[in-house]
Formats: sequence, structure tokens, C-alpha cells
Amino acid sequence: MESGIDSYHFDILVRMYKQCIDKLPAKADLPNSDKPLFFYFITRATNNDRYSMMSTASTKYITPDDAAILFENGYIRKTDNIGFYTFTAKGLWLVETAINNVNFDALIDFIDGKFFDVFDVKAISDTRKIILLSMVAVRSFSKGSAINMRTDADIKDKWLDILHDISEIMVKHEIIQKKNSLRNKKIDDKTEHPASKLMRHTEGLAAETKSIYNNLSGDNRYYLDLSKDKIVDAERLGELLSMIFENKLNEKNYQGLVDFIVPYARTEKGLELIGSITEDFYSLEFNDCIEDAFKVAKRNAEKQRLGS
Repeated sequence: MESGIDSYHFDILVRMYKQCIDKLPAKADLPNSDKPLFFYFITRATNNDRYSMMSTASTKYITPDDAAILFENGYIRKTDNIGFYTFTAKGLWLVETAINNVNFDALIDFIDGKFFDVFDVKAISDTRKIILLSMVAVRSFSKGSAINMRTDADIKDKWLDILHDISEIMVKHEIIQKKNSLRNKKIDDKTEHPASKLMRHTEGLAAETKSIYNNLSGDNRYYLDLSKDKIVDAERLGELLSMIFENKLNEKNYQGLVDFIVPYARTEKGLELIGSITEDFYSLEFNDCIEDAFKVAKRNAEKQRLGS
């Protein structure tokens, strides 16, 4: 790429770049050649991160003539401090293509992997497994039975209690590790209820569950897309349970999990949510459907253990 500037002016940009690197937050885990600062700026950095780093990278010690050349070529811009300049995206790209071996192909590959390859799904985290199995336990199988996080604190308290119940049963039956129990997870927040915070941090879970998990965007309501005309798809529910249990569902824990999860919606805790939904799956007829789904998950777990 023709830069339009000489080595002297390029060195000014490099000095800005090094100042920026020095201000990187620890969470950035940079710098190295396969994680360029440019990529961090466009994906992980918050506005506050960018402001802090760009302010640090700004410099007053550029002569008017030097500033004019860099400004004219689009490599720097003025900051909110009079007489100070910092680099633009174009300026940052110029530096990193020169010193970090970043190129257009690398940028395209990065963007493709980050934003376009939505089918390369990673394993579901233990916290998300707790959320999913809790939704199965209370039979949130439709929009009408969605978990509503825009309701009053009392319902949120009850939902948090349910999440803890499911977390503990999953630990007991060795579906998740004890260290990943909600009891060991710090979710205190002065501005948001813990249950709401847990449910809100589920970005990407729809892809991880092949669109079974759904979040009604902007409405803070969450449900599992498993029913049509009040008929629950046991095979699809079994597929979801397989994602939750993987190969850990076995003869030792199977019945204990069935005995806990299947009737849970009809217990006192499950029934406490009924006032916050418009459609319920609490009747006994759905017990058989959930049990059938567990059988599907058990067969799948056995196949996974056999490596087939």
C-alpha cells in the first residue's frame, strides 16, 4: 500500500502505537502478532478502553507541518485536547501492517471467523447448561411460557432459587463440576437482579442450541422453542438434553435426574411461576413427553461413550 509519507512521519505513528500498547488493559491479552491491536479495537475494546488508549497515544509534540502531512493523509485526528493528535483506524492499520505482519487477508479471515462462521459452535458452558435445564424443569416450551425478567423482584427471586436448585442437582449427579455451581459464582450486582443478569448474558446460546433457546429481543423474556399447538417435540427436547448432559447421563445418575426434573414444574417452586406466564405445560400429560426426551438423551450419551 502506498502510504504517502516518509519514514520520519511513519515513526511518529509508531511512537503513538507504542504508547497505546502500554495502556492496554490486562484483559486484552496483547500484544502479539496473531492478536493485533486493530482486531482488539473492533471487537473486544469498550468505548472507555478505546478512549483511554487513544488519549494515551495522543501527542502534542508534532509540528504544525508534520501534523498537516499526517492529517492530510488520514493517519491522525485531533483529540478533545487542543493541540493534541492521535491516530485514526487508517493510521493504526498502516503501523500494524508494517510491524505486525497484518494484512487484508488476515483481517478478512478474522472477521469471517468472528462474525460469519456462526455454525462452528463451541461446547455449552456449565452456567448455560444450568439455565437450559432450569427452563426444561419449569417447562418453558413456548413464547407463552417464557421466563420473564421484566417482572417484579419476587418472581426473579423465585427464578434464582430454581436456578440454584438445578445447579445443585447437576453437581450432585456429576453433570457439572462443583466449582461451576452457582453457589460458587459471584453474580452480585447493585443495579441488576442476579437472575436477570444470568439470563441476559446468554448471547450466542441460540446458535449453541440450534435455535431451541430463544430470547425475545428487547423484552427480557426467554423460552425454549419446543412446542407447536401445545404439542411438545420429545425428540427435539431430547436433543437439547443431550447438549446439556453430553455423555455424562448414565445408569448411575439417570433415574435421579428424571425423578427430580420431570415433576419439578408441579412442585411448589415450579407452580409459583404460573402467574407470570400465559401458557403452561404443567399437566401430567407432559411428564411422559419429558421422560421420553430423557430416554433419547440417555441413548445419545451411550453412543457418545462408545465413540459412535
